[in-house]
Amino acid sequence: MAITSIGSHYAASATSRSSALTGSTPAAQAFARADQRIQQQRDTTSVQLSAAGRLQSAVADTQSAAKALSDVKQTDSAAGIRKTAAGFIKAYNNATAVSRQVTTPNSALAENSRARTAGNDIRRAVGADYSTTAALRDIGITRQQDGGLVIDQKKFDTAVEANAGAVRETLSRVGQQAERVTTQTLSSRGNVGSTVNTLTNRARELDTRQTEQQTQATAAQQTVTVQTNRINNLQVAAGIASYERIFSF
Repeated sequence: MAITSIGSHYAASATSRSSALTGSTPAAQAFARADQRIQQQRDTTSVQLSAAGRLQSAVADTQSAAKALSDVKQTDSAAGIRKTAAGFIKAYNNATAVSRQVTTPNSALAENSRARTAGNDIRRAVGADYSTTAALRDIGITRQQDGGLVIDQKKFDTAVEANAGAVRETLSRVGQQAERVTTQTLSSRGNVGSTVNTLTNRARELDTRQTEQQTQATAAQQTVTVQTNRINNLQVAAGIASYERIFSF
């Protein structure tokens, strides 16, 4: 066997061992499994965070519409009153719909108790007491079975024409109540705010863990490579020495 053939033989053996160490050893497999688990958790958290972000955005839109509704007393025209009321109802209905979508069984936040409670917060933002519900009904705004609001435009317009001041008073009271509730639930300690913050922190922690895991895997890979090369060099040197001794007689 030529010297070059011996070198090729040991080099091939070293490559085989290196491949085993880096791809099939218990350590390599453990790193791969750990990384996969973290990635699965990260993917799940990303989906949950996206859903929580949608809910946060919808509630924030309701908050803005509620602020406009609370200031409706400053609106003189019937058209302005209608527009402000319609804007609030649209934002509120969207928030209730998003809340249902992200917390129903098998949805992203189905197991998140604070996200589910946020739905109650949204519904509580309108008609928290009987007098407010009755006042809204008197001007043509009622609650649907799914929690959303529907407006009887003809009845509403008639109420505005009959007593615009009373309509503005009712809408302003509802707006103030809705603004207060949505502001609270969006706060860092509120159900929506805390849900988003918790998931954001979890995503960051998982990112950090995954980075650390990959750093450890890289370091382990480098250690294996150095050790494999050292073993390979020693075995090649020993093989050459043995080969030379055969022909030294």
